[in-house]
Parts: sequence; C-alpha cells; structure tokens
Amino acid sequence: MECRVRRPARRTTPLALGALAGGALLVLLVGLVTGQWPGAMAPAEPRLPTWLVNGLAVVPVVVSRFAITTSARGRWGTLQVASSGELSLSWLDHAEVVERTSVELARWRAPGGRPEGLVALIPFGARRLAIGGAEHDGLGYWLDGFPIVEGVDAWLPAADFERLLAALPGRPPQPLRRPHLQVA
Repeated sequence: MECRVRRPARRTTPLALGALAGGALLVLLVGLVTGQWPGAMAPAEPRLPTWLVNGLAVVPVVVSRFAITTSARGRWGTLQVASSGELSLSWLDHAEVVERTSVELARWRAPGGRPEGLVALIPFGARRLAIGGAEHDGLGYWLDGFPIVEGVDAWLPAADFERLLAALPGRPPQPLRRPHLQVA
C-alpha cells in the first residue's frame, strides 16, 4: 500500500523572531559604528552608501516573512507499507517492520480542543510515529479510554487511514472494532 501523506507545518515563530532580532542588532551595530541610521539624513562624509544602510533595515523583515510563508505550508510525503509489514516514510532515511499488534489508536485533537480524527501511534525505531486520519469519526472503534494526541507527524484522509490499518500485518489489538448493532 502506498499513499500520499501531508506533514504539518513547522513552527516558524522562533525563526521569524530570530531574523527580526538579528536584523535589529545589525542596524544598531552599523548605526553605532558609522553614525548612519536607516531613514536618517546621511552625514557629510558617509562611511557606507545610504542604500546599504536603508537595506539593512529591510532585509530582516523580508527574511522573516519568507521564513513564515515557506514553512507555514504543510509538506507532502509518501507512506508505504509492504506486504511484509515494512513501513517507510519518504522523509525518513530508514524503514521499520511494524505489526498491527503494536499499533495503538488515539484521538486527535487540534490544540484548541477541536476534534480532528483518529491517530495511529506506530512504534518506529526509538520513537512513536503519530499518523493521523483526518476527519475520521472513529465509528466502529472502541474509543473509551483512548489517549488524546494534539500533534501528528503526518496525516491522511480517513479512507487512506483505514487502508493503512488494514495493510499492517498481524492481528489487531483487541478490542479494536466495536460490533455493529442492528436496529429493528
């Protein structure tokens, strides 16, 4: 089984703030050393061209805006499950054999508390991957006592999430599925 997964956006606030703070320090340093300040009148004999001093104030703003817009978009990747149970992700450099018996399910909630779907917590080497099934309502699963997860490593649509669980070899942990009730 192979499907495309969406990776969540990275947090960009530290990078953007770092670019702005670094730019402010650079402008301050140039102003103190040369006596030239962005937007101010140049001294009679400027040490640096005026365009360069003014550009120093603009560059950190442009860099921080670029960092925010490029990393705020989620990235796509590929998830593959071989018939042997080997799970590989395009952004990781190795694959691991995973059995369905070792997979735990959890509820996926957005940081604000809004439900997003289900999450498969898959042991992958020394860590646990959290693969989310977006908008999966959990119908047919026992959800009592399931942990709540706020962040995922990647997510995919609910139908592909079901395919992922079905593609993993071994028996599922019991009880995983709730019996369907027939209403007369």
